[in-house]
Amino acid sequence: MRIKLSYVLILSVLICSDFYSKNKKIALLYPQNTISLASENASWLIDNFYSWELFLIQNKYKYDVIKDEDLEDGLSDDFSLLILPAAKSVNEKEILSIKEFLNEGNSVFSTSSLGLYNSAENWQGWENLEKLFGIRFVSEIPQEEGSRIHSIFGGTPISPNIDPGFRLQITTYDKPIEVRINSKNTFPIGYWQNSLIPFEGKNEINNTTSAVYGNYGKGSFAWLGFEFSAVVGAKMHQKTANNLWKNIIDWLNDEPIAQLETWPKGKQCAAVISCDVEFKFNFINNALDLLEKEKIPAQFYILTESIDYPSFDRLNKMGDIGLHGDVHILFKWQDYKTQLDRLTQSISFLEKLSGKRPIAFRPPETFFDETTLDAIDAANMKILSSDVIEDRAVPQFLESHPKVLVIPKTGFDDYDIFQRLKMDNIEDQSRRYLLDFNRIFQEGGLYSLNFHTQMQCRQEFVNALVEPIQEIKSKDVWITTHDKVYDWWMKKSKIELDTKLIDDKNYLIEITNKSEEQIDEVALSLHKKNGLEPNFIQITIDGKSVDFESNFNSHKIKIFLTSINSKETKRLKISYADIE
Repeated sequence: MRIKLSYVLILSVLICSDFYSKNKKIALLYPQNTISLASENASWLIDNFYSWELFLIQNKYKYDVIKDEDLEDGLSDDFSLLILPAAKSVNEKEILSIKEFLNEGNSVFSTSSLGLYNSAENWQGWENLEKLFGIRFVSEIPQEEGSRIHSIFGGTPISPNIDPGFRLQITTYDKPIEVRINSKNTFPIGYWQNSLIPFEGKNEINNTTSAVYGNYGKGSFAWLGFEFSAVVGAKMHQKTANNLWKNIIDWLNDEPIAQLETWPKGKQCAAVISCDVEFKFNFINNALDLLEKEKIPAQFYILTESIDYPSFDRLNKMGDIGLHGDVHILFKWQDYKTQLDRLTQSISFLEKLSGKRPIAFRPPETFFDETTLDAIDAANMKILSSDVIEDRAVPQFLESHPKVLVIPKTGFDDYDIFQRLKMDNIEDQSRRYLLDFNRIFQEGGLYSLNFHTQMQCRQEFVNALVEPIQEIKSKDVWITTHDKVYDWWMKKSKIELDTKLIDDKNYLIEITNKSEEQIDEVALSLHKKNGLEPNFIQITIDGKSVDFESNFNSHKIKIFLTSINSKETKRLKISYADIE
């Protein structure tokens, strides 16, 4: 007798798991009506269902499998969450049962095209999907595209333990759905991005999504327009998808979710004004006039062969100095000794000139290779500012060179503006920068506005920076330098959270500083579907009451710690009440 591999995997994991460790019970629909549709790939749907079971078991969720007829009859009070995987065929009784389940204060997690057909295989359209989840159908993405990139926002109740702006690569094999938000009670978890230019910003009205969460009646929901198996790419993408699914279920089950905020003081995002100070070195003064007026710092990457000393003395007082190279010749493809000699000599020169050893490097043309990374390591440089488009909107340490922090490209620079897009109108240039910044702001990442002395710093073009800088200043943004981003990223990596639920209404978070120095301006956030209204919650640190910020729409509170001493552990207790 042939035994399906999926059953064997599920049974083996079940035997090895503490299966009943979760408190809330889940109803998982086996979508038999959908599997029976002549137009559907039954084998794929069955495998997809078993992937759901395996996920629930591996993550120790308590669940029962239900059938379409069970859903028609109404769900038992034993369940708090209903999962609807790829349930294209759902009849009117099932839809009514789902609405009743939500109105009773329960939760629904649905994927793909809910309720396109009834049990008689008649087309019902997108109305069920749209009304339940407060969205408007835009299109099914055609298979011919191969794949698309979907961002994940930081700062939502669905994004703990996911890097802000993470770019999930989604296969279009099963035609994922793109929609727009159509309700004040529905919120995006991220947006589809331009697959050809993954960092390109768009007007908000043009954004489409396949990931939302929100409220229906007394209940809550999450909907994804793609399935488990649609997430492709590297191992990190699979890990992120697993975290995404787990966060959704935990939030819908009203589990409290704690995380360390990405930026100091809990700022929504970070921004760095950054200039390659090279040819036409003295043109930097046009940008310095603007920076002085706006009273903000910047990061300056210096090409040592081009230095204009009066201009250098001025910029040295206005931010952090990085290295752009000795001469504007590529490091890439040169031998190790040549690259290391160029770096060490330029570093020594800039250290004498500025009074501070530079730790950031932005190579000419931003080209580098493994030999460059080896030389950076040997020269004890900490930061590589690159034009590499990473799979997230925040810096990351390289696996191959773990002491090197890579600052990724998250928006157009002036080379793109002038050379690729051929924009010579400063209003158009300004608008391009604004679109990129506003996308990064929503993602919660790091926006680097990079430009060059011989391009954006020219007198006739520098004012294109005015509106983007003022927009950055007007929002909840940490305006900083790459040097300071590195310092914060190192400190943040030394903070550990240990969280546990003491009982139904008391939650303990232990925050430990593992580093050798004090860490300031740390913020924590707690996401919970219910019970976070300010009048019904008390927060203490080591027994003393503390202030916090509450955002009812995002179901989130922020807690601020002035400082944590080296090797210190602070105990934060959160006591909350259920809200009827």
